[in-house]
Amino acid sequence: MAMAAAPSLFFSPNFNNPKSQLFKVTNDNPFSLKLRSRPDASEPRRRKICAGGFFLVSEANPVENSRGIVVGGGDDDDGVAGVIVSTLLFVAFVGLSILTVGAIYIAVTDFLQKREEEKFQKEEAAAAKKTMKKKKNNNNKGPFFRGDRPRGFGQKSLMLLRLKGFKLKPFFSFRSTSSSSSSPHLPDDDIVIITISALLKKPNWENDDKLKSLVSHSSPESVSTVLSLHHRDIPLCLRFFKWACRRSTYCYGIEARIRILNSLLASSSTPPPFSVVHRALVFLINECADDSRDDFSKLMRGIEAMRERLGFRMNYPCYSTLLRVLAKLDMGLIAFFVFEDMAEKGFELSEIDYRSIVNALCKNGFVRASEMFVCRVSKLGFAFEDVHILTSLVLGNCRAGEICNALKVFDKMSAPNSVASTILIHSLCQVGKLDSALKLKDDLKGCLAPGFPSTRTYTVLIKATADDGSMDRALTLLDEMSKAGCKPNAHTYTVLIDAICREGRIKEANGMFRKMMKDGCVPGVVTYNALINGYCKEGRVLSAFELLGLMERKRCPPNIRTYNELIEGLFKIDKPSEALDLSRRVMENGSSPTAVTFNVLINGLCKARQVDAAFGILHFMKRSGVEPDQFSYTPFIDFYCKTGQTEKTGLFLGLMIKKGVPVDEAAITAAKFSG
Repeated sequence: MAMAAAPSLFFSPNFNNPKSQLFKVTNDNPFSLKLRSRPDASEPRRRKICAGGFFLVSEANPVENSRGIVVGGGDDDDGVAGVIVSTLLFVAFVGLSILTVGAIYIAVTDFLQKREEEKFQKEEAAAAKKTMKKKKNNNNKGPFFRGDRPRGFGQKSLMLLRLKGFKLKPFFSFRSTSSSSSSPHLPDDDIVIITISALLKKPNWENDDKLKSLVSHSSPESVSTVLSLHHRDIPLCLRFFKWACRRSTYCYGIEARIRILNSLLASSSTPPPFSVVHRALVFLINECADDSRDDFSKLMRGIEAMRERLGFRMNYPCYSTLLRVLAKLDMGLIAFFVFEDMAEKGFELSEIDYRSIVNALCKNGFVRASEMFVCRVSKLGFAFEDVHILTSLVLGNCRAGEICNALKVFDKMSAPNSVASTILIHSLCQVGKLDSALKLKDDLKGCLAPGFPSTRTYTVLIKATADDGSMDRALTLLDEMSKAGCKPNAHTYTVLIDAICREGRIKEANGMFRKMMKDGCVPGVVTYNALINGYCKEGRVLSAFELLGLMERKRCPPNIRTYNELIEGLFKIDKPSEALDLSRRVMENGSSPTAVTFNVLINGLCKARQVDAAFGILHFMKRSGVEPDQFSYTPFIDFYCKTGQTEKTGLFLGLMIKKGVPVDEAAITAAKFSG
């Protein structure tokens, strides 16, 4: 039946009503004029041809009609034609059948594949939800700090940081993505985590645009979950951790990065991902070496919290890196606490670790403690009469102000290096012995290695001569530096630009700035601040703001000192409203004003005779937790003295004495003038 039905469909464009169809007879079809039915009494109407060139098929059975049309020829030509048409129709039917079967096979295969993928995604989502649920349960087990905790180096370090004046807030507890207000809540975090995890399996995943987009909005907890899914591949986890810390908007700060490690340790991964956390912690410690002490204090609190809550223990690479960074940040006592903790836990220190401890103690001026420590460690068989230990002792004596002892230690060095020589020259400059420093430089120039004097040595001498007011002598040292093949760096140029701006020679400072750019040195925020200060002192505030725009184009973010200079410049040109507006915008953008910021505002407003606004700034200063100093009260005393309000002048002087604020010479002079 299927074979018979195919011809009827071939001849009938309208499949719905095959009983009555008109077919046009044209000369384009060679078969149309030769096809005719044999005469049959039972089918009289089948051979009738209308005058208009159409023939009418009126039978109800399209199969019989088509069979009669194909095989109805009366001669040999008609029979051959019928066989050809039948063959073509059969081939067409077979081809159509093959295509239909192929389409059905492809559709079934695609359906089965999609069903397998959906099943795999559901299993992965269920596993991720189970992991996050366990993590959330672990995060709600108790307080972060306990009163009965054991006292290790972490508590001693935190206590010492508090004594040094660091404002340490209680470290955050574990947060889940549902309760965190600082991180985004994606519509389906599990799918995002699974997608990120799948993309990490691709080669060169760091360049994947989709991954960049997903990670840029991922919370620390999401990053932690991805790490827990790949915790067996330690190199991949470390690469992704470093990459995510720089890519994610919510993982820039040190607190968020520690939250990643906290959540990773709290996960139910088997085995626990201690290796990943150890290597990530080494990375964070090194990062803090280039940042600030505040970030380092937060990291120390984070490590102590992980130890208390999760039983985390640092390994030897973490301790060794920590000692080196503590020495770099001049935290000698904390380095000694770390050494005691390492010895208590049975770690065997290397010679490099002992050098780091000695260097850290010497940087804080603990020379006697350093010498005692060297004697104590020498009994263990280490020979410490090397150049590194002696250089640290030279530094310690210089920091303690004992230049003579530093020279004695320097003489004991069999091969003095450039670092120790530069330390001595710097110390001589600090105590006002500039000529002695220059003489020492000339004496050691031919005795030491070709690397002396170094760029650091020349920069120290240029700064000392410029601060001494000998600008021409400083420029002479710059020429000598270039002739000796010692290339100035950004710090050298910054010292010169700052000194030239202080003398009011802004054009020469601009020339030095252009020379700095020509030599390939990238100016930093300190360089820009020096130039902005010079412009503002000259009253060229518009040029200073243009320089601020250049900073932003060069991707050099301004700091609070930059804005302090601009605010003071606006007051100099009698623009107090613009100065207040700028300070308001600075605080709205998240920058924290310092005591200098408030003092600049108070001084400018008092000089502009807007003492009520200055009072508002003083009250806001107190509410912000910034304690007013003598520079905060002196502008009020000066204003009241000039306006003849002696009673208020006496009130402010009494307030300063009551609060223990030192009364400077300006306030006393103003009080005498008013009296």
